[in-house]
Amino acid sequence: MAYPNTTVNVNYSNRTAGNPDNKDAPTNAPGTTRPESQGEAINTALRTSDVQSAIDAERRWLAEVSGHSQIPDARKSNRIRLVSTTVATNDNFINTGTEQVTFNLSPEISETKQVIYAEIGDIRQAASILIYGGSPSRKWSVNAKFLSRTAEEANNTWKSIQLMRSWTNPDTNYKYGLDSGTPHVLRFYGYGRTWQGIPVVLSSLNVDFPTDIDYIPTDYGTNVPVIQSVSFQLTEARTPDDLLVKFDLEKFKLGVLPQW
Repeated sequence: MAYPNTTVNVNYSNRTAGNPDNKDAPTNAPGTTRPESQGEAINTALRTSDVQSAIDAERRWLAEVSGHSQIPDARKSNRIRLVSTTVATNDNFINTGTEQVTFNLSPEISETKQVIYAEIGDIRQAASILIYGGSPSRKWSVNAKFLSRTAEEANNTWKSIQLMRSWTNPDTNYKYGLDSGTPHVLRFYGYGRTWQGIPVVLSSLNVDFPTDIDYIPTDYGTNVPVIQSVSFQLTEARTPDDLLVKFDLEKFKLGVLPQW
């Protein structure tokens, strides 16, 4: 039913105001620009500073790794490594970096990253509204092989497998993050600046002992396959300080953010 003498979308305190449902962008008088608010000016300055800082960091990186030094830069190494840099000694912790597994044969690696969105869909609409819910930790699925052609290589294979097994168990003398009695947090390196000491935990481990291959004896009283296959999954492990203070999106874009 139509009601005469009624008006819709009228601002009674200002009858000259435009329709509030009008989506047209506001226009400025010729020769004028829309003034920026103080908040916009501050955000623009911060972003410019972040971008310049990231560019400077990349320049430093390139200058360091492209030098002609005879000493190889570890950051140029393409080998995949897992390093446990924290070793417990009595009641103290020392960073040694001696507990590590290096994969001399390049393993197969798959990196996955999820992004959570809650989808709000109303009836009779052309699409949904997405509400961002977070970006959970990355995961890496790795299929690797250890090659043992000599007794020394067999010893290294056996020690590497044992070390990886130990990383799946809790250490009651070790503390990281919010709890104690947890497995060691490792550092994941590989392919230069692709993975730069990312903190991870070993969330699964599978070790194969095939029957259709030769075994070679070790000095530890056991034999290992000439080709020892292992598959495992790594999960990114972060602290609140990592997320709230250290993360820098601009440096992350350029691959120059350490431990990310």
